[in-house]
Amino acid sequence: MRRSLLAFACCVALDSCQAPSGDGGLAIEPAPVSPDVAAVIAGDMAVRLSERLSPASSLIRLSDEASEFSPALRASLKASGYTVASGATPKAKAIILSYGLTQSADGLLASLSTDEIRLARIYAVSGARVTPTGPLSVTTF
Repeated sequence: MRRSLLAFACCVALDSCQAPSGDGGLAIEPAPVSPDVAAVIAGDMAVRLSERLSPASSLIRLSDEASEFSPALRASLKASGYTVASGATPKAKAIILSYGLTQSADGLLASLSTDEIRLARIYAVSGARVTPTGPLSVTTF
């Protein structure tokens, strides 16, 4: 009984550390970056995505997020050969691509995810110079 109460207390304490968004997910503030930095990171992540998800057969719809990273990612996906859906394209035909660029203790964490795969990588930024600080993390669902 003590263990279950302790486990419950830990869950409540951890749950209170999260900031829920309006759609039930977690609200994470996007990291402010310059357009040049966003373009370098988006370019690398788009190439990494194309290694795992064929651009020729994939229609991508970006999740709704207004940040400096959005236009850079859209341009990089197109440059990598993807067709990026516009608002007029039926949602059922497109792969929804969620993405984010957030500040972490180690640098900028970039992530792209679909229903089947999640890519993440941390980048160090020094002025206009951007370098990956570790390997690409790939998770399949």
